[in-house]
Amino acid sequence: MSKKRLEEIKEKVVVEKVYVKQLNTRNNGYWTKSYTVLKDDWNWLIEQAERVQELESELQELRKRYLTLTKENNQVNDELIDEFRKNKRLRKALEFYAEGKHATGYGAVARKALEGESE
Repeated sequence: MSKKRLEEIKEKVVVEKVYVKQLNTRNNGYWTKSYTVLKDDWNWLIEQAERVQELESELQELRKRYLTLTKENNQVNDELIDEFRKNKRLRKALEFYAEGKHATGYGAVARKALEGESE
């Protein structure tokens, strides 16, 4: 939407004070303002209003997608935290066996695992 075009339309619009009364009724009428706009300007304003509706619809879809992705991200983060906790427990167990004070014979394997080596 062009701000400049909108300002130009505002400057060109003709505002008139008119009296409105329904025909064949006893009801009193009322005073109001009537706005006259050039046809090209009117068409442009309608196009802009339609574009705003499209953008609002797109925004609503993007918000839904954002909420879905945020929920998925939170789930992945929860899984990652669980894996870190599991890793910490396993590391403690490996450190326990790597100390070599235990009669299991797996101290060397545990030390290699802690150092990042494979068998």
